[in-house]
Amino acid sequence: MSKLHSYVIFEPECEDGNIEYKYKLTNISNDKRNRITTQMKWRVFEGDGIAIYRIGVRDNGFISPLQYSDFLETYLNIMDAASTLGYSCYIMDLNKDEYSKYWGNLCINSTNIMTRTII
Repeated sequence: MSKLHSYVIFEPECEDGNIEYKYKLTNISNDKRNRITTQMKWRVFEGDGIAIYRIGVRDNGFISPLQYSDFLETYLNIMDAASTLGYSCYIMDLNKDEYSKYWGNLCINSTNIMTRTII
């Protein structure tokens, strides 16, 4: 696998639409958790019930893979926000670079049609 973290592979994040980039969400405060939940409502609304969260990706589109523990904590924080809203959250894909760091895409679904987790 090439050094994904050294290349821009996504367009910079757009304020509109159902795609959200999250580099890392670790050790977050209750205030930050509330902001994430509010933001998630918007992304899901923009996607007619579905939002895609790109974890380990910065707002400028650069992939910055995470240690597995940071990826997992970020996923759990996003899953917690989704659960608060009654949404499901699952990992669509999980990628590992040559340094054993991770990035991936999560799906947030307000209809709870598909609820699976692959870690």
